[in-house]
Amino acid sequence: MKFDKLIQQLEILIYIFKNKKVELRTLSTEFNLSYQTIHFLIEKWRKEGYIEKNRKEILILGGDKFEYRLNEQSRKLIINLINRLKILKTD
Repeated sequence: MKFDKLIQQLEILIYIFKNKKVELRTLSTEFNLSYQTIHFLIEKWRKEGYIEKNRKEILILGGDKFEYRLNEQSRKLIINLINRLKILKTD
C-alpha cells in the first residue's frame, strides 16, 4: 500500500511538471482523489519546502486562495520518492 501511495505522489508531481499549469480540482479528478486530499498533499510539500506560493508564476491553482509553483527543491522530492520506491521494491 505504501508503495502505491509513493507511486501516486510521483505521478502527481510528473503530471504537474508536464502540464505547467494545473488546478487542484483537475488533479483531484485526474487521480481520483478528494480535493481535500490533493490540497493536503500540496500543503505538505509546501511546508517541506518543495513547493512555494507565488502569484507571478502560477503552476498549481486552487481557487483564489492557493497559488503555488514547483521550485528547485521539487526535483529533490522526486528523487527522494524514486529512491524510497527503490528501497521498498528491494525489500
